[in-house]
Parts: sequence; structure tokens; C-alpha cells
Amino acid sequence: MVKYMFQMPSDADFEMLYGNLKSQETISFWSTSFIRGTTLDNCIIIVDELENLNFHELDSIITRVGENTKILFCGDASQSDLVRLNEKNGVIDFMKIIRAMPSFGIVEFGVDDVIRSGLIKEYLIAKMELNL
Repeated sequence: MVKYMFQMPSDADFEMLYGNLKSQETISFWSTSFIRGTTLDNCIIIVDELENLNFHELDSIITRVGENTKILFCGDASQSDLVRLNEKNGVIDFMKIIRAMPSFGIVEFGVDDVIRSGLIKEYLIAKMELNL
């Protein structure tokens, strides 16, 4: 298992590792629809694609955090698939709240952090300059 810390596993290796974690109940995936009434103690929670969650969903997730639990929110508010303005603003409002909390640290990436390609970096700069 140590080799996987140093090299990317093949698809078959990944499936085996993922299967092991799932069968040991070390990893699980939850829908925001089914978390009400749950307290998550002694966990690491990763909330990915937060830009596609509305304020109610984000509020529901963070209020499940129990003792000795860490929560990580990952996403890019500029890439939201939400259509209604009030839903899009939910992410912004949520970010305002956690920015005001000393328990949270925030890491933000900008255009200078783009590594996908020069074209993407150029596109994002033009998009920002045009306020789009």
C-alpha cells in the first residue's frame, strides 16, 4: 500500500483501494437530502463542488459537524451550475459567514495558480477584465 503514496494507481488498483475503504466503512458518500438529524463525530468531511449547493444545503451540512471533526469545502463560486440568483448568492453568503469564524482557514486560488494551460489562464484574465 505504501507505493500508492508515491505513484498514481492504475484504474484497477484504484478500484481495489476504493473498494477496501468502502467495505471497511472508512469512506462513504452522503446526499444532503439524508443528513438531517445526524451528528458527524470523529470525521473528516469533504464537501466538493460547493458552488452547486444552495445556502440551505450548506447550512444543513455544517450544522452536522460534531466533536473532533474537520470539514473542508472545495469549489469555485464562478463555476456554479445554479440558475436562480438567490441560490447562487447562497454560496457567497455562506462564505461571508465562515470568513467571520476564527475556526476556519480559507485558501483561495487565483489566475496565477492556473496550471491547466496558458490558454485557460488567458481566457480567465480576459473574462475578469470584461467583468463577465
